[in-house]
Amino acid sequence: MVINIGLAELDLAGIRSLATRLTSIVEPASIWLEGNPDSVSVHAEVESEHAINRVIDAVQDWLAAHGADSASLSIGDRSYTLVGQGQTPSVL
Repeated sequence: MVINIGLAELDLAGIRSLATRLTSIVEPASIWLEGNPDSVSVHAEVESEHAINRVIDAVQDWLAAHGADSASLSIGDRSYTLVGQGQTPSVL
């Protein structure tokens, strides 16, 4: 299963640090980046539910460490938004 992580973070060093965190969970060859001027997507291919939980934890830790506002995750047919520390989720 592929987890797509969408970020509005355009700092290449920050994106690389997230990818580095993910390499402790999944094989580096299973991680790839895509980007455009407005956002970056990190894709990680995972094999188990345990690995999915570890990826979510890694993204939450990365948000806290880098002060990023949020990250969107797509896992299968579901989408989630992780909110960084100090941010308040908006209700629509």
